[in-house]
Amino acid sequence: MKRTRPKLDDGAAFAGILLGILLGGIYAQLRINRRGAVRRRDLLEFGGASGELEMEATLQAAKRQARERQAAEN
Repeated sequence: MKRTRPKLDDGAAFAGILLGILLGGIYAQLRINRRGAVRRRDLLEFGGASGELEMEATLQAAKRQARERQAAEN
């Protein structure tokens, strides 16, 4: 006797895909929210450090330009 696999009709296949997408999205959102607080803090610290580095680079560039102008005047 030959075994045959049961076939899903189109509605059941569509419902399964939709359910998978929905549950996957919920799982991903919960995972992001659970780890989001740590990441948010890290991003804020990194952003602060990045801002300080950018400000330092701007000050260095301004000092260099002032030195170049003074050297050009002399």
